Amino acid sequence: MITKCACFAAVLVLIFLQVYVYQVKFRKKHEVGYQESLRGIWKMNRTVSESINLEDISRKLLIEYNKTWRYIITSCENSEADNKYIQALEDGYLLLRSRIERVLMLVSNSKNNSIELAAENFITFWNLFSDIKHFWMKTMSVFRNIGLKEDDRETLGNKFWFLLEKIKELIKASEIKRKKILDDLSIKVTTKIHKLQNPRDCMDTRLLICKLNTKLNCGFGCETHSLISCMMEALRSQRTLIYITEGWRYAKQGREYTFSPLNNCSTYSFSINPYITLEGNENATIIKKYSSEYKEWIGWSIPRQLSSTLQKYHAEPFLWWIGQLIKYAMKLQPWMEEDLNNIITRVGFSSPVVGIQIRRGDKLKDSGGFHEVDEYMFYADQYFNYLKTTNKHIQPKVFLATEDESALPELTLRYPDYKFIVSNHVTEKVTKHMRYGDGGLEGIIFDILLLSRCDYIVCTLSSNVCRAAYEAMSANRVDAATRIHSLDTGHRLKTLFDAPWRATANHTPINSEELRLHKGDKVKVSMSYRESLKDGYVMASNRATGEKGRIPAYKAREELTLLHFSIFDL
Repeated sequence: MITKCACFAAVLVLIFLQVYVYQVKFRKKHEVGYQESLRGIWKMNRTVSESINLEDISRKLLIEYNKTWRYIITSCENSEADNKYIQALEDGYLLLRSRIERVLMLVSNSKNNSIELAAENFITFWNLFSDIKHFWMKTMSVFRNIGLKEDDRETLGNKFWFLLEKIKELIKASEIKRKKILDDLSIKVTTKIHKLQNPRDCMDTRLLICKLNTKLNCGFGCETHSLISCMMEALRSQRTLIYITEGWRYAKQGREYTFSPLNNCSTYSFSINPYITLEGNENATIIKKYSSEYKEWIGWSIPRQLSSTLQKYHAEPFLWWIGQLIKYAMKLQPWMEEDLNNIITRVGFSSPVVGIQIRRGDKLKDSGGFHEVDEYMFYADQYFNYLKTTNKHIQPKVFLATEDESALPELTLRYPDYKFIVSNHVTEKVTKHMRYGDGGLEGIIFDILLLSRCDYIVCTLSSNVCRAAYEAMSANRVDAATRIHSLDTGHRLKTLFDAPWRATANHTPINSEELRLHKGDKVKVSMSYRESLKDGYVMASNRATGEKGRIPAYKAREELTLLHFSIFDL
């Protein structure tokens, strides 16, 4: 018996010794990976631990919100502002205070753990984030109108940014759980797309053939979103998409010069000239169209089968849906991936970094107004000012994407404390010939992908490039909606569509430009840059009465259109 015990003990000792030796060798061989794993686990645990005190966070949010309001009202009174503006701001303050109080009551009375509570009420937290941000924009507009100094606007910005960061803490509490759920959904969607796009026999399957219309003045971002609209149609009709881009002005070889093929079917087998658009029968084996033609349902629709998950766990379900298609469509060729990694190393692209896209090219008059560099940098300052409250030694860094040769020198001169990095030689004038010549295509693609990897983006969502970067970011970051500021409009796929919204509160107009609202009213909101969101208002028309006017964006919410996509049936 003693001999058996001794033998058993010896075996245990040998096992533990082998495990110890293996761990020592493994750690020595993979020290960086091991340490990174520890950091990852520590970071995850820290995130969870920080999420425990949702009640404390909400209480602090309410206290700081009331302090911010006292600063606002004191500033307005000292400036002798028109009383109607003060009343309008007070109306917004009281409405949003009630929403913060409801959040505080919710987290105070719940018996659930903080992670579950945060996940179940994520949309409540996100709506509050969006509403506070729109109220900030409206308050900033009032401050400009009554002539308050730039220092006052910066102080106001710092106060509102702090409020938004507090709400982000509520949102972040459920990030791990939501990311797991959304990643699983992403795998499901990508798998379905891949299967549909790679049939066993390309000549014996239902096809949607989209041909690029080279006659239109449509840049890379515009053409990318035309491709996405074709993908949506193909998915809904369960057809393999053949996307023909021969003669593309960016690359004569077509999009496969820089991107992986969309499927295993050769596009050359389907090249037909002259190309004739066929309305066709929905039941036809092959349907042909130009990529620039799209149906209105594409503008705001998501698959009904995905809606229950997306509407519960994602801030902008339509953004997530488009992001999945962008991710699939913009898979780089290996040589492009290598070039991108080389650029990241060469320019020192690293976190924390704010991405800025300044659009002043050939479409400035048609698709977006002029914005001074200070407008962009105001939000970069806000971002880094907050980071410096915990780390004063952070180097403010901006990744700049622009075709304006004057932007970089101006930024460098006006903001000497910043480090500005670019992916290409934006100091040279980018002419139309250069944009469509050698290197022009790569430059646009790299700008989009690097913007999507920034910690925060400041741009104009009227720009297709800005929207593509935001969509690419959303495919990789669960909280992308909290990491962008648009100087003009909101996110949408195409410029022509009005977005369906519903009023969440009553609104009494303070002038003839505003629209009266009753809670529950259905309205259509213009996504034109001319009716920008930068002052906290949107241009809306009442669907029932046809009346038009401006409404505070925090008094209404966007509504999704849910459509059945058979491909996602269980």
